[in-house]
Amino acid sequence: MGNLGLRIPKLMEGTFFPSFLEPRRMTEKAILSVVQEAFWHEFLKGLASRGLSGAKLVISDAHEGLKKAIQKAFLGASWQRCTVHFMRNALAHVPRAAQQMVASYIRTIFAQQTLLRG
Repeated sequence: MGNLGLRIPKLMEGTFFPSFLEPRRMTEKAILSVVQEAFWHEFLKGLASRGLSGAKLVISDAHEGLKKAIQKAFLGASWQRCTVHFMRNALAHVPRAAQQMVASYIRTIFAQQTLLRG
């Protein structure tokens, strides 16, 4: 018996994941998305059965399963990404020393008035 050398590449996010397992990782992500969609769809159907109706705008995080369930449960409703989750995700890519400055710039973007076209 001998030794098997295994090189695990370092990813940008600071984790280690061998490339030969990538197809499995993608499959697991797809399965997870389907399971999440089923869970959220049942949850949203429960809200509808308790009287929620006529939703025109749904604000949530950007999980694919949740977004798909919202499209099915609230036909015709618009979807908007939650600004808190957007801010957290954006700041995760910014060095800690610059986070306060970048956060203030992002807040000014959210504070802008909507330009009405028509």
